[in-house]
Parts: sequence; C-alpha cells; structure tokens
Amino acid sequence: MCWRLALLACAIGSHALLAPSPRRQASLLRAAAAGEARVLEILGDGRLSLGRDEEAELETLIANLPASTPSVEALRGDWRLLYTSKSAFDASNPLGKRVDGTAPGVEGAFDALFGGSGAAASSSPIQRFLTGLESVDIAQNIELSDDGATGRVDQLVEGGDGFRLRLSAAGSLADSGRINFAFDLAYFEVFGRRLPYPVPFKLLGDEAKGYLDTRYVSEGLRVSTGNKGTTFILGKGTRTPKAPKRKSGKLADEEAAARAACATGERAAILPAVEKLEKLRPASDDLLDGDLAQLEGRWSLVATVAGRAAGEDERLAETGIAGAVNASGIVVDAGAERKPVQEIRGGRIANEVRVDLPLFGGAWVRVAGGLEKGANGRRANVEFDSLEFFDETSGQRVFRAAWPFKLVKQFRPSLTTGADDVAWLETTYLSDDVRVGRGNKGSVFFLTRTDEPCPLTPADF
Repeated sequence: MCWRLALLACAIGSHALLAPSPRRQASLLRAAAAGEARVLEILGDGRLSLGRDEEAELETLIANLPASTPSVEALRGDWRLLYTSKSAFDASNPLGKRVDGTAPGVEGAFDALFGGSGAAASSSPIQRFLTGLESVDIAQNIELSDDGATGRVDQLVEGGDGFRLRLSAAGSLADSGRINFAFDLAYFEVFGRRLPYPVPFKLLGDEAKGYLDTRYVSEGLRVSTGNKGTTFILGKGTRTPKAPKRKSGKLADEEAAARAACATGERAAILPAVEKLEKLRPASDDLLDGDLAQLEGRWSLVATVAGRAAGEDERLAETGIAGAVNASGIVVDAGAERKPVQEIRGGRIANEVRVDLPLFGGAWVRVAGGLEKGANGRRANVEFDSLEFFDETSGQRVFRAAWPFKLVKQFRPSLTTGADDVAWLETTYLSDDVRVGRGNKGSVFFLTRTDEPCPLTPADF
C-alpha cells in the first residue's frame, strides 16, 4: 500500500494533460465528487488501517481524482488527518529516508554508516509512532499569505487527558504547488504545563526542513505526499468534537467553586475563589511563546471584579472597574443579562456585548484590536482600534469607526496606557474551558469557553 498509494497520488497529474470539453468537464466533476464522497465514507473520522478490499478501493479512488495545482486559498485552514500510507522500519535509515535521496545532518551520518542504503523512502519514527496510535487525533493548520511567500504549517496531536503536542513550522507555497516548511517551534502540553520538545531545530539546518506535494485538494479533501514518501489523506475542518471529559480532583472542585462564586455576583466571594485557581495551577510562564493559539476561541465573560491592592489582605481595594469591561476608555457592562463574549483569533481580540442605547434601543457593540506578546510569557499587549455597532435583531453592522480610540489616546492617554504605558491582559489560569485574566487597570476576569457562534455580520474583526 505504501509505495502504490504514493505513486498513484503522483500519477493523478496525468489527468490534467488535455483540456476537456464542457460536457466532459461536467462529467469529470461529477465523477470527482462521487469519488471524494466515497473516500470520505471509507475513512469516516479517521482510520489507522484498512482491510484488503477497502485498501484496493481507496487506491483506485485516489488514482482517479483529478489533479490541479493547489491555490493558497484552497490549502488554507484546518485539516484533520484521516489516513496515511505506511512504510516499514528500515534499520539502516532509522530517522526515515527522503524521496530525493538527500540525507542532511544526522540522517547523513546513518547514511554514511550503512554505505548509502538503496531502500525506499520511509517515514520518521516519531511520525510512524504517532500515526499508529488509536487514542490520538492529528490535525494540520495551514496559514499562508496571499502570495504564498510566507506562512505557518502547524501539526497538532491531541491525546486527551490533558496531553497535546504541537509541531510548528515556517512555510511557503512554491509555484508548483509544493509547500516548503522548516520546523522552528515544538512543545508538549501536559495538564496545562508546557514542556520543551527535545529537538534543537535551530541547530538541525536542512534536517528540520521538508515539503508537501498536494496532488488533489477540494473544499473537503486533500491528498498530499511528503518528502519522506508518506501520502496523507486529510479532511477539511476540525474533527467531530468528542464529549468533554469531566475534570476530577481538586482542580475540578476549585473550578466549580469559582463558578458558584461568580454566580453570586459578590466581589468578596469571587476574588478569593479565583485566586485559589491561580495558586493551584498558575498559567505557564511561556504560555504565549510562539503564538496565541492556546487562547484562541470565543470566551463568555462570567464575571469581572476589581483586583486586590498590594499589601492589602483584608480589604479589597477598588483598583479596577467592577462588573465592567474597559476597552481603552470604552466601558461596557459585564453584569448584563447576556454576558459579553471575548473572541481571540488571528492575533486580534474583540469584546462583544449587547447594550441599550438612548433613542435607539438595543444594539450590539464590538470593540476590537491587535494582540501580541507583552512583557512576559503570559501577558498580551492590546491595542484597540475598532468600534462597531450592530442591529440587535439582524446582527448586521450599521456603524464602524476607529476615530474614538484615536481621540481617547490624544486627550486622555491615561485611559489607554495604564500603569505600564501599555494596555495589557495577562492570563493567570487556563484550562480547556476556563480562563482567568488580569488587566492593566487592575480588573480580574473569569471567562468560560463557549461554542455559541458569533451573532454579528460580518463576523471578522
């Protein structure tokens, strides 16, 4: 299966040699759609192995998918791994053998030791191990600039029970449709703690580089072959979510206590409960190293209260704005019946909330801005630059402006700078569904992850 599937993935380019007539083109499109649907039916939400008959059918289906040079837009997004071709372990090439015969770095040392084995291309031991585990989900995220010159290629391995592995690479798209990449960041996450991946990518040079040749891509399916000969079949989008596992032990109890405290609305109850979470499992000091991926998503603001002033153990000082969100002087009520939602995506942050406006009635307000790593590994600097109003019923945008923030900065810089001359948000506790943060104004925020879709149009900010 390993070499046949790889060869067939390459061979499908022969279908594109002649330009078919419109009728023939329509027929080919229907056949491709039917073939793709059958591939997805066979593989479902992912398969480790196939029976002989299914494997033979899959080979035929892949061979008959029409080829084309993939575009940036077609490759972008989240992809879940459904199936990979297999290769036998080669003792003379324990780190895997590349298709083009090159053997940089340590790979070259093994190649020289064994006299340049003529064995077929083979995958790396780490790839062979991870793709052979039933208990893990593997996904790939591709982000490329419009011209394909720069981007990121992320591999995410989710093992459940608090385990996650991220392998991240700088990437670019060549005219041939090949994605070239070079790994430069990797780490494990175990119960919220980030552990280093024991590979010094910066010292590996070409050994940290690779490529993916994509021979077929559609809105729902991608077939790519890597530099070590492995063929990957991926489906578009994230894997069907599994039912979340209930937390156990002290952590679950303290999260439940914090939620209950937030429900009271009493600041004297909320702050101590939140501080227990922060002490029990503080966020990693290098949480934001690399990017902001761990914070991305939509978060419902359950409560916000003023923080504890330095040196005060008994009295809670009003160092923040209780029950409110202050976005560079634009204040929205966090105690409303429908809680504000904070969304972090693509290096930007947005706070959205329903408000009642004089003369106009109900409306949605969204304030958004840039987000980047700040003074430490848990702190993100925030630069709000957009104020939007949306119709309450339809969710359609009716007004957008940047000038309020420019005005605030010009006449009231203290509202935007905070104590350290930069507006920031520091994550002090983070689990799969709970986040605690502290802002430069002294406020403490308790948020829970939400699957509720954005009600606003456009959703982008």
